[in-house]
Amino acid sequence: MKKVKINVPAKINLYLKVNEQLPNGYHNLCMVNGRLENLFDTIYIKENKTKNTIKFSHGIKIEDKDNICLKIVNDISSLYNINKKYNIYIRKRIPLGSGLGGGSMDAASIYKYILNDNNIVIPLDEQINFLMKYGSDIPYGLYDSICLVEGLGEKITPLNANIKDQAYIVLPNIYISTKQVFENYKKTNNNELDKNTILSNINNNYKEILFNDLESTSFKINNELISIKSLLDSIGKNTMSGSGSSFILFIDDRESLKLLKRTHYKVIKTFIK
Repeated sequence: MKKVKINVPAKINLYLKVNEQLPNGYHNLCMVNGRLENLFDTIYIKENKTKNTIKFSHGIKIEDKDNICLKIVNDISSLYNINKKYNIYIRKRIPLGSGLGGGSMDAASIYKYILNDNNIVIPLDEQINFLMKYGSDIPYGLYDSICLVEGLGEKITPLNANIKDQAYIVLPNIYISTKQVFENYKKTNNNELDKNTILSNINNNYKEILFNDLESTSFKINNELISIKSLLDSIGKNTMSGSGSSFILFIDDRESLKLLKRTHYKVIKTFIK
């Protein structure tokens, strides 16, 4: 049986604005998302004669009832009468609870593979609607480029952006619960950019759009993030990704790079695509 290998880049938020809360408790968002070239999970897929299974590296165990990737595989198999079964192994490199969307990007990549492997063609809007049932972050995983993401995550517009500078992803090894952050979120900042400002700055002045509305809430949940933010502010332009705990950082000079290297945090040098 053939074995397929898929590298799944992490997601990063260059801009994240929380807008009004809806009656169902969710918030409308405005985000600029990108993918990281040098930080990715690797998914291995091969056919299985009995049932669909998903396992993870590093001893990570997720009950079947809580495994979004497995739910998507089983549900799409049932929906389109797919007889094939799959063994799926996910080698995790994207840290859990880091705000880098590892689980969501994995889920979208597995979904795309199952469709392609069974020659199923579905309009993009239907794919997005299907994936929204499992998580608002997942539809962006259908894209491999920098996009403006709005609404609950279902409105996605590729920006044709090209960020030439290298970025540094700072990983503090702190787990932050997205659910807890949104449950405790209170509107504290009015740094709202309109689409035209985002579009005009995304290529040449992208550092000017770096912003995350969730920072203050995440910092209250884990105040170690406050000292990390203060340190990174002294090194270069930065913002937290998602609900945390990772940060994206841009450095202008060698002295600042030396300061970053003296920290005890894991740092990954990468490009954003």
